[in-house]
Amino acid sequence: MTTPFSNIALYIKRAELSCTKEYIIDSFFANNYGKVKDVKFINKTDNNGNNYNGVIVTFDVWFMNEKVTQLLNEMNVSKDGTTKLIHNQYSRRYWFVQEYKIKVCELSETRLVNSDISDAEKVKELEQLVRSMEAKMYAMQLKLEKNEQKMMEYEHEQTRQHLHNGELRSQILEKDMLIKWIEEEKDEIKADLERKLTFIGIDYLKKEKECEHLKQQIYDQENIIMYVQKECQDMSKCLRTNTSFIIQEYK
Repeated sequence: MTTPFSNIALYIKRAELSCTKEYIIDSFFANNYGKVKDVKFINKTDNNGNNYNGVIVTFDVWFMNEKVTQLLNEMNVSKDGTTKLIHNQYSRRYWFVQEYKIKVCELSETRLVNSDISDAEKVKELEQLVRSMEAKMYAMQLKLEKNEQKMMEYEHEQTRQHLHNGELRSQILEKDMLIKWIEEEKDEIKADLERKLTFIGIDYLKKEKECEHLKQQIYDQENIIMYVQKECQDMSKCLRTNTSFIIQEYK
């Protein structure tokens, strides 16, 4: 029997140097996650110069149970795909783990049920393989749902962006129409002002001519008044002279 579904691998982001291969294998089995097939260490150093290991954990069999389901769910909903996995129930010590993307060539590995073991052991091993397949199928289902959710969110965002762009285009069109209307109003106001200025100019010239005419009339009247005043003065002078002459003659 073949089972490509057993190849869900985990990556422990940081494991202390005291966590040996045997400890990691025993921890996953004792905590009822599954049977570890292999452990690969990646030596690392933090910013403070402390050494630690990144660990790739591949599984021979996963135990499909509530803990495994919770682990897969937490990795699925996490933004970076990382969650806590408690490896020591007494001290509540944990690792940060995420799914390790296995290369395609690794997935071609097959697993056969040993034909030399008893029927009871065969049944037990087959049950383990089924649980491991269920775990992988559940993980695949979670990924599918997550991808569908992302697709829905993308389509929703595209629709929202399309509506937003439509609203922006509508606003731009309204602003263009408003600008056009303002330009037309400005031209009309400018033309009206020019007409009024023209009328004012014509009226000013007319008033200026009238003013000149009035000035001329005033000047003429002043000359007449001066002439009349002079005539009056001459007549008054003549009258005084005649009066004096008559008085002398009378005497």
